[in-house]
Amino acid sequence: MKVTNTNWNPDSPALKIKTENFIVQAASHLKDLQNGTMTTDRLVG
Repeated sequence: MKVTNTNWNPDSPALKIKTENFIVQAASHLKDLQNGTMTTDRLVG
C-alpha cells in the first residue's frame, strides 16, 4: 500500500472518503478470507 504525504486533516471530506473506502475494502477482504476465496498471499501482495 502506498501512503502519500498529505496534510492530516480529520475534517477533510476527501480524507473521510479515503478512510471509508479503505475500511470497506479491508472488510470485504476479511470476508473473502473467511470464505476461503482469497489467499493470504493476495492480501499481503
